[in-house]
Amino acid sequence: MTNGLLFSVLAAVSSGLWISMHKFASRHINNLLGSILISLTAVLLGALFLIPQMDKVRAQTTSRGLALVAVAGVFALGVDYFALRAYASNVPVSTVGPLVIGGGVAVTTIVGFFTGGPISGLRVLAIGFILAGATILARLE
Repeated sequence: MTNGLLFSVLAAVSSGLWISMHKFASRHINNLLGSILISLTAVLLGALFLIPQMDKVRAQTTSRGLALVAVAGVFALGVDYFALRAYASNVPVSTVGPLVIGGGVAVTTIVGFFTGGPISGLRVLAIGFILAGATILARLE
């Protein structure tokens, strides 16, 4: 397995556990405060990993990169906030998790098409299956 694939698998596991933690926290914390604390935890933990390699960071950082991660941060707040809201509304993790993650896969794939990624009938079919699965899960609720 290449490093890129290994990192993809680790990201998928992290994403699934991250969205599941929203369910466990949703009844015990204000949704907006929870979203902020999730982000703060990521900042603090990220800083622990970043500090030892600060000399490499400056060479790899551009203003475009900073702007794009700031926009990603806006969307990260949206994921945290809306997932906590969904779970606080008693929607089960088996519904919210696949909807959030599957929807994210569909959106990412569509963005990929518009940014030069390959388009094929099989990829379009895969998006259709993702959307169909998300629709089925939502209707089961």
